[in-house]
Amino acid sequence: MPLLRVLIALFSLLIGFSSPVAAAADRQAIWDLQSERVELSRFVDYWPEPELRPGIEDVTALDPQRWTPNQSDSLSLGYGKSAYWFRVAVGNSTDEALNPLMEIAYPVLDRIEIFVNPESEGAEPLVLGDKQPFHARPIEHRNFVVPLTLAAGERTWIYLRVETTSSMQVPLILWEQDGFLAAEQARSIFQGFYYGIILVMVLYNLFVFMAVKEQSFLHYVGYITAMPLFLASLHGLAFQYLWPQATWWNDQAITVFLNLALVFGGTFSLRFINVSPSNHPFLHRWAVGVVVVAAVFAIAGLMVPYKYLILPTILLAFITCSTMLVMSIVRWIQQDPAARYYTFAWVSMLFGGMVLALSKFTVLPRNLLTENATQVGSALGVILLSIALADRLERE
Repeated sequence: MPLLRVLIALFSLLIGFSSPVAAAADRQAIWDLQSERVELSRFVDYWPEPELRPGIEDVTALDPQRWTPNQSDSLSLGYGKSAYWFRVAVGNSTDEALNPLMEIAYPVLDRIEIFVNPESEGAEPLVLGDKQPFHARPIEHRNFVVPLTLAAGERTWIYLRVETTSSMQVPLILWEQDGFLAAEQARSIFQGFYYGIILVMVLYNLFVFMAVKEQSFLHYVGYITAMPLFLASLHGLAFQYLWPQATWWNDQAITVFLNLALVFGGTFSLRFINVSPSNHPFLHRWAVGVVVVAAVFAIAGLMVPYKYLILPTILLAFITCSTMLVMSIVRWIQQDPAARYYTFAWVSMLFGGMVLALSKFTVLPRNLLTENATQVGSALGVILLSIALADRLERE
């Protein structure tokens, strides 16, 4: 029984389940001296903005029936053209002012305007988003982190206006400051572990290429360089550490690096599992066509705005991953020794990519598992493919 309780607790953590620290009293989250972390998404109401933008006075005066209660542990509205308004009430049940942190844990939102108690005199919005220079944030973190002050024994209203060309995901989390630092330390260790694995694999395969001049290793290095750069751009790490002032490039980098990962992944696959015009003419032509389209999209990402390219890129990524999987299965059936490792590796990476894509389209909830599935899958895939390359080199 103790083992069962531990497994249940672990599973709850992975799917983003949060114990009811916050009590729903008139749809307000409760914060007190014992609170460490409260998921606010279940207490949020949202309202799609009409074509003519209203002022904050009009928004606060809206009929309560116009607001839609979220009533879910995740706040995800998918892709769309409309901006959204969100509101949440946080009650301080103590007799002293408290200073939690509010985290918006999706770093690719274009523009966020935050109003705290907007009906009070002199309230000014805080403007955040990946269109603003990174160092303009009140707390320099890859996600949007805002310090709040909750007056003693009162309810604090927080309104947000969010406008974005990416998926409309607004995960709101209230943190006690020490609890946030402790959680951030764990997340940083995970990120460091992932990027450390990738860096080692890049250097290893680059050195092997320089030693044996086998082109497959070079294509593989291109793939395992582009993929983590895509993930670093998506998770806000690249904006924080690589280009904190390049707001235009920060958006474009997501589509550019994702398409480059498809290009190098495709060219590597064709060479590694030996899909050629002589043995698989249709598969070869189809795969080359997909790679050419990905290359065109990668170049277009330097000129075409993100909002026009992201959905075609996601569709192309699904087609490319499916194509590579079919190729690997066909070659495995034909008893190509390299295809065995390759299939397992590609299934790992494909699973992670599909989970991430489905969460962006709101088919799956946004939580710890869905947000990190791509990194876990790609790390496993990179290791398996490196083993496969070493096995092929030994056989040759």
